[in-house]
Amino acid sequence: MFNIRRRNLFFIILIVGAISVIPVQPIKAVNGDFIDVCSFGCNYERIQPAIDAASPGGKILVKSLTVVDVPFIQKYLPVKVFKANLDIDKPLTIKASVPHHIVIKPEEDLKSVISMGSGAKGVKLEGLDIVGSGGKRCTRAGMPKCPTGISVKMGANLTLSDCSVSNNGGFGLEVRDSATVNVLQSKIASNKTGGILYGRGTKGKVINSTIIDNGRGVVSYSDKVEGENNEFRKNGTPLVGNLDPSFRNKLNTTKKKQIIYDKEEYPTLQHAVDALKPEGIIYVVSGEYDDAVTVDKNMSIVAMRSAFVILESEKTFSTGISMIGDASLEIHHIQLSAGSTGMTVAGNSSVTAEEMNFYGNGNGVVLLNSADATIKDSKFYFNCYAGILLRDSASLKVIDNDFYTQWAGIMVKEPKKFSGSIEGWNNNLDGNKNKLLNMSEELKSQLMGERDEGETNKSGQLE
Repeated sequence: MFNIRRRNLFFIILIVGAISVIPVQPIKAVNGDFIDVCSFGCNYERIQPAIDAASPGGKILVKSLTVVDVPFIQKYLPVKVFKANLDIDKPLTIKASVPHHIVIKPEEDLKSVISMGSGAKGVKLEGLDIVGSGGKRCTRAGMPKCPTGISVKMGANLTLSDCSVSNNGGFGLEVRDSATVNVLQSKIASNKTGGILYGRGTKGKVINSTIIDNGRGVVSYSDKVEGENNEFRKNGTPLVGNLDPSFRNKLNTTKKKQIIYDKEEYPTLQHAVDALKPEGIIYVVSGEYDDAVTVDKNMSIVAMRSAFVILESEKTFSTGISMIGDASLEIHHIQLSAGSTGMTVAGNSSVTAEEMNFYGNGNGVVLLNSADATIKDSKFYFNCYAGILLRDSASLKVIDNDFYTQWAGIMVKEPKKFSGSIEGWNNNLDGNKNKLLNMSEELKSQLMGERDEGETNKSGQLE
């Protein structure tokens, strides 16, 4: 048996070697409608010249060996790596002859591996592996050094099918400027800033895909992004922004009304949240946890017996707690630290937070869409940009909080488009570069009041 297998392997090697030296004449494309790319014997040896030569709606087949296809030995073909920063400006299909045997890496590390603009409507990528340069120089303070894997802008339209996008300093896919991206049966992995970003005004679907080990899984500022049957694992935060809970498969199907979380029964806080019944409560045992979580139901998270609990993430761009959909959260006595954002509240979700610490994040709290937040007796300090940032039609009530050592205590993003509300009293904002930023005098006046003498100042201690 061993000799038979060895003989078969010998013939396969012999065939592959023979194919690689056969003097095959290049096949000329017919009107640019079909083009192939390989090391020898194809229309082109590099992908960008093939893109430039292709007719709109044309097809490019990228091969790992030569112009000759031998179907029964395809699985033995070597992986072919192309180094390029591709620019796609027309509708076309680029397909690997053998899925996941074609790898595209950036020729220039600080540029996107693939960029698409206004002409790229109806682009399809199939079976390709897009691998970035790793993003070792990518930090929150150095975003220009965080290139994306695939950048889709200016109304471009992409369908990514059976591909992988990995190892980028920025997002794996970045979708902006009214572009549309559909991700089907693909793997988005190990991208430092996040897996996929959908900006405002964009559209897309993510279906039957694996999102793993990214700074954040999927981030959306659009209300026209859908997803189903997606597996999320080991991301800093699975979902952030205007997304529906059905976007991801849950990590745990067991349902409990109360959970004591200390990593013995549940490996991550996300496992515990997924196992909790609506209206349930999670008690967190005292300690420091490398955790970030998406909340998509009505629930509570409190420190056990008013203990000292820190939630932080080793992933630089994670969001400590991300609220999506119509979720409602009560949270007490937790410190959220060292993420891109301590807490993001999006969609129609709401939060009541008391006696919290928001420390060392990019922003302490971000409120998006129609989100609502009431924050009492808490501290915001050493967050790089703002203690609290609001945009869209979000609503905020802040009472008896301390803000210091930040660029802004409370800040409105895009103030001309802001239609939300802000009110508060007894807040200390003196220790920041700007107390209140991008606010009308009317909004400022609603935040600088003092509490009526008859109201209590502190909430009761947790049991």
